[in-house]
Amino acid sequence: MALREETNLTPGEKLAFSKVIGKFLLAAERRAWVVGVESAKEYLELAEGLREGEGRWEEGRGALRWLVRYVRSQAEAAGTTGATGEWRARLERRLREKQYAERTVETYGAWTSRYVAWCESRGQGVEQADGRVVRDFLDMLAADQRVRVATQHQALNAVVRFHEEVLGRKVEGAEDYLRARRSDRVPVVLGRTEVAGLLGQLEGTERLMGELMYGGGLRLMELLRLRVKDLDVERVQMSVRGGKGDKD
Repeated sequence: MALREETNLTPGEKLAFSKVIGKFLLAAERRAWVVGVESAKEYLELAEGLREGEGRWEEGRGALRWLVRYVRSQAEAAGTTGATGEWRARLERRLREKQYAERTVETYGAWTSRYVAWCESRGQGVEQADGRVVRDFLDMLAADQRVRVATQHQALNAVVRFHEEVLGRKVEGAEDYLRARRSDRVPVVLGRTEVAGLLGQLEGTERLMGELMYGGGLRLMELLRLRVKDLDVERVQMSVRGGKGDKD
């Protein structure tokens, strides 16, 4: 990456930026994120370690702003603002018309850019792409890039939406694509005594957050987005708004 050649940063800032960006890219790989503004925002909300001081928080924001600008400049240099960018823009416009979540729009748009660029690298216009081309693309992701199952599935969903919403035809003949290797992991789950011990080490707001998350089965972002108006003391109820699938 061009961080070493960045002339507007001090050596100390380059080192700090490298650490933040490295952690973000690892998180993006684990969660199959597409590097962009939305994923950077979510990472900052999740990375509570950056909140230890206002300086570290601003440093983290600065590092990710630099990364997003760099990714965009590389995309422009690669020509994704031409025909590839037009295909992406058409898909994103269709998805927004159908009120897809902005994260989904951004992710599917990025996969569309990769898919169209890959088709063009083979000397084939995307207008003529069919199920066999989609299958070859998915095979390439599994065999050459060794992506994870979730990443390959995300790519498939994006390409299918592109074919249906933009090219106006369904994908047929791609069913026998090479599946990415699935890694089975045994989950590590805390016992009741361990949870009680963990919560017992927290105080104040942090303890309340931990107890709400554990007792209510809340996802992290559902917890962080809670507001006073979501609590109904009289009925002893709590409302989660805009959860998974943008459902209350």
